[in-house]
Amino acid sequence: MRVVVYSAMLACLGGCSVPQEGEASTTDGEETSGSTLSTTTSIDPTWQTEGPQTSQATQDSTEVSSDDPSQSGGESASETGESSVTDSDTGSTTDTACGRAGGEGGLIALASIFHDQLLVDDRLNAYFLTKKFDNSRFSGCMAELFAEGLACPDAVYSCNSLGPVHSGMGVSGADFDNFRSDFVDAVEIYRETVAPAFTQDDLEILLGLMDDSYGSVVEDHAGEATLYQRIGRKPAIKALVGSADDPTSWIGRTVVDATLSTFFSQTELDRLQTCLTRQLISIDGPEIYGDEVDGPEGVDPGVSLIDPCREMLAAHQVVNDSNSPVSVGDFSEMMLHLIAAMDVAQVAQTDQEIVVAAFEELCGAIVGDHPNDCPGTVQTIIVEAEELGLTVPGTYNGSLGSMACVELEVIDDGFNFVDEVEVEVGISNTWLSDLTIKLVNPEGSTVTLVSRPGLDENADDGVEVGGENSDLLWTHPLTFAQDGPHDAESMGMMLTSNQVVCRDDGACTFKPNSGAALAGDLDDLVGQQAPGVWELCVGDASGADGPLNYVGLKIRKTKFEP
Repeated sequence: MRVVVYSAMLACLGGCSVPQEGEASTTDGEETSGSTLSTTTSIDPTWQTEGPQTSQATQDSTEVSSDDPSQSGGESASETGESSVTDSDTGSTTDTACGRAGGEGGLIALASIFHDQLLVDDRLNAYFLTKKFDNSRFSGCMAELFAEGLACPDAVYSCNSLGPVHSGMGVSGADFDNFRSDFVDAVEIYRETVAPAFTQDDLEILLGLMDDSYGSVVEDHAGEATLYQRIGRKPAIKALVGSADDPTSWIGRTVVDATLSTFFSQTELDRLQTCLTRQLISIDGPEIYGDEVDGPEGVDPGVSLIDPCREMLAAHQVVNDSNSPVSVGDFSEMMLHLIAAMDVAQVAQTDQEIVVAAFEELCGAIVGDHPNDCPGTVQTIIVEAEELGLTVPGTYNGSLGSMACVELEVIDDGFNFVDEVEVEVGISNTWLSDLTIKLVNPEGSTVTLVSRPGLDENADDGVEVGGENSDLLWTHPLTFAQDGPHDAESMGMMLTSNQVVCRDDGACTFKPNSGAALAGDLDDLVGQQAPGVWELCVGDASGADGPLNYVGLKIRKTKFEP
C-alpha cells in the first residue's frame, strides 16, 4: 500500500499516534511536550560547516546488496565477488533511493529540515505555531513516511492516517502548493548538508506521493471557504494589522490617533502585532489566540509558551483600573481604524462585517467604562406561566407560605446580571384591597409589588379590612415596572366597586408600592444574579379568590455587573 507524504503534515493536527517500541523518538529518550517545537531527530541541519557529513545512524546503516541472497544459496555479495555501489562520504549504499537518502537516519534529518522550513513560512506556520499541533511528533511521522515511501527495509508508517483527520481543517490549494514548494526547498538543503547522492528521481518519488494526496487533504481548492483564506492567510492578515511604520495599517493608524495613542505608549508593538494577527486568524483559521508556543527567532515575535497573548479582560485590567479606562468610544475608534485598514487591504464588505462582529464580542472584556454599552452585552428575556387556574387562598398573614406562588426559572446563559425587571400578573379578584403581590428573586430578595391598595394598613399581616373595592380580571393583566406611570397604592382609586382596573380606567402599568410590607423596589434587584428560580406570590386577606391565571417575568440582563 502506498502512503502519501502530505498525510503527515496535517494528520498530526488531529494528534499523531504515540511512538511504539522501535519507532522514532527524541534523541535522549525523553518524551517532549506538544507545546514546544522540538523535533524527533538528533541531526542538527545547521551544524554542517565544511562539507557533507552524516549522522551516526546513517554511518551505521546496513549496506544493501544488489543481489538477492535468497536466490543464490544465501551467498553474500562479498562471497560472489559482487559489490554494491557505496557513497564514499556517507558509507550508505546508493543503488536504492533509501540508501541515497542516507537510510532512515538521513530521512530523519530531511524531516527535521522540512519542519524547520514550515515553521518560518508565514503562509503555512499558522498550522504549526499552536499547542494543539504536536510538533514534537511531526518530524518522526514525516521520517517514517519518507522511509516507507522510499522502501527502506522494515519501514512502517505508524502515525494517523489521512482521510477524516483533515476534515473541517479547510486546507486550501494554495496551502498545498506552498507545502510542496517548501519540501523542494528542504530537499535542496538536505542534499547540501546530509545526502548529496539523493537524486532528482528520488525527489520525484516523494513528490509523486505528495501529489497523489491532493484530493484527500484539500477541501478549499480555490481558497474561498473561510475568512482566513479569503483575506489571504497569515501574510495578508499580518500586513493588515501592520506596524507603526505603515500608516495605512491598523496599528499604524491607531498609534497616531491622539485619543488612543496613550494606551499604547508602553506597549511592545511587535507583540501587539503578533497578538492582533493571531486574534484575527482565530476567527476561523488554524492559529489560536492565547495558545502560543516557542517559535523560531523572528516568527510571531513577542510571544512564547510561557508568555502567550493574554486573555482580553486581564490584558486591559491595568488600564481599566486607572483614571482613564478604555471607553466604548475608544473601542469604536479602534474599530474604525480596523475598517479603514481592511478597506486598504481590499477585504470584501461581507468579510469586514464578520471581523467587526468577532471583535465586538470582545468589547465588554476590553472596555472598562460602562462595558454593558458594548454591542451584544445586553439581553432581554420573558419567562411566562400561562393557563394556571390557581385559586388564591384567603388566609394571607404576611408570610409567603400563606400565598399562592408560581415558580419561574431563568437559565444561566452568560447574561447573568439583572439590569431591569418587569412583572405582569393576570388575576381575577373581587375586592382589590385584599390583594398583596410579592416577587422573590433567586438570591432571596423580596420586593412587594402591591400591598392592599387603598388601605392604610398598620402591618403586613392581612388583619385589617376596608380600602379599595374595585375588581380585577385576569384578561386585563397588571404590569409592575420601576418607572410605571401609576402608583400601585392608587390602583382602582377612580373606579366603582363593579368596575375593573385596566379595562375601565386604562391604568395598567404601576410603580411598586410596598405599603406596610418591608420597604424595597425593583431597582434593588439590579446587579443581582438572574439565573435560578424566581417566585411570584399572590395573597388574599379575606376569603378565597382567583383565579391566578398568568404570570410573566421580563428581565433585561447584562454580561457585566451594571
